[in-house]
Amino acid sequence: MNNTLIKRTPAVAGLCACFALAATAQVLPYIIDPAVKPFQDSLPDRGYGIRPLAAVEDQGHIIVFVANEVLYTPASPGALQDFLKRYDGKVVDNNSIPSPPAGMTRVRDMPATPLSYTITLNSSGYNPQFFVEDAQAQGLKVSTLRFSSDTASRLVALVLHEQSLGSQVELNSISQPSGYIYQVPKNNNQVTASGGQS
Repeated sequence: MNNTLIKRTPAVAGLCACFALAATAQVLPYIIDPAVKPFQDSLPDRGYGIRPLAAVEDQGHIIVFVANEVLYTPASPGALQDFLKRYDGKVVDNNSIPSPPAGMTRVRDMPATPLSYTITLNSSGYNPQFFVEDAQAQGLKVSTLRFSSDTASRLVALVLHEQSLGSQVELNSISQPSGYIYQVPKNNNQVTASGGQS
């Protein structure tokens, strides 16, 4: 997994530019803009609590992500436990392959243990004082972003700091459903889009 803030797409290639330093020492004034909003307030509860959404905008490009989750690929089981303790985190999902149903066998060998984890955490108390240093260490251009909330900005700062320490962690970014409905006409096998919106 690449050590990136989010899973990159062409539309968000310039996302990883953040914040501007103020003249006052030890202050990182980032912009909280009510006009920057995720496409919906939250995702359905998957059995482990509310999943609020947040957004960050850079020059017209908007990234929506789960405000209290990150995706983490630990270097070792010990690294996972350290990360959980550091941010009072909790593993709520992973990318392990489930066992096949009775009577079925796997067609290829797959690792039994997960490689990456979805972790819930609370970034509201995270101090983003090292943001500029962390961003520059990764070769990022530091500029001003607009965030949907203070929590959103702190989670971005937390992810960048962890990346600067060598951790493979990223935002759990969410794509907006397209709304397209596809159908196959009865008289041929051509798949057509019957309409929708992005």
